[in-house]
Amino acid sequence: MAKHRTVLITGATDGIGLALARYYQQRGSRLILVGRKSLHELHDPLFNDTNYCQVDLAAADAPLHISQWLDAFSLYELDLVIQNAATAYIGETSAQNYEHIQYMLKVNLHAPLQLTHALLPRLLNAKGKVVFIGSSRAQLPSPDYAVYAASKMALDGFVRSLQIELKAANVPIEAQMIHPGATRTGLHGKAGMNSQATSKFAAPEAMANQIAKAIQSTKRSVTLASGERWLGSIHTHLPGTVESMMKKGRGRKNKS
Repeated sequence: MAKHRTVLITGATDGIGLALARYYQQRGSRLILVGRKSLHELHDPLFNDTNYCQVDLAAADAPLHISQWLDAFSLYELDLVIQNAATAYIGETSAQNYEHIQYMLKVNLHAPLQLTHALLPRLLNAKGKVVFIGSSRAQLPSPDYAVYAASKMALDGFVRSLQIELKAANVPIEAQMIHPGATRTGLHGKAGMNSQATSKFAAPEAMANQIAKAIQSTKRSVTLASGERWLGSIHTHLPGTVESMMKKGRGRKNKS
């Protein structure tokens, strides 16, 4: 873990992002934590004036704001950037308003792309690694998560192309995509899911440990949910079978 001396994490105030921040803090990394909440709302000694950058990633100037914050602290090298921030909506696409869709696309897709572009020079200075947190939902048809899944699938496509670009240009930066499974975080409540439905999801600390282990590997893409990996493989060859399962699962959910 010595190479990850300076770690930047987006979406660091809750869920997986917060668990990752604590993981790397315990291992002596210098943290740069990015979140939407103001510092006075965060009643956790983990966050302070020298490691927390408040910004709404949906804002057009978010990458510039983060870059200027880094400049103010003379942080010109980033060993590890974890693009974790995300937002979601659960329900039929027709029931979601335009503003929700736009905000989700800005946070889940536009911000990671633009922030990567802005931070590449600092990653290059450290010969660092940029990690994108996707979702196992992106591996499968996802009724009631259509826009969310589409944003994560598009992000996955960007990372695949970025990996090829970096390798072809002999740029000493690693790019990795990690798709975690269902995790018990505040994201689901904000998206409209009943808390009882998340009771069997993995704890954020457990998922963060799995993500950190995957980051240590050289794998370009990792899916941490074994069930989704299995279904994804089946869907490649028998799409109708998996889609039928998704329809049945959605029907049971709507009846509950």
